[in-house]
Amino acid sequence: MPAKNKVGGVAFDDGGNVYVIFQDGTGKRGQGTIQKCGVTVGPPPSLSAGAIFATITDDTPEFCVWVADSHWTSQ
Repeated sequence: MPAKNKVGGVAFDDGGNVYVIFQDGTGKRGQGTIQKCGVTVGPPPSLSAGAIFATITDDTPEFCVWVADSHWTSQ
């Protein structure tokens, strides 16, 4: 987790990945990242292998939703 960032949202995909939005700033005066993580099973479960999935430089994202459609083509 990036230091001094707030969590702005969480989403899950059907592959067992977790996407976490981290915010640095407020509104249009900040930036953020979306990190894709795996889940390590255990009491308690934990996030592992976090990698930056997307970087946002002109806003602080506050919502995350995963949308999948088997008819979409992969690029």
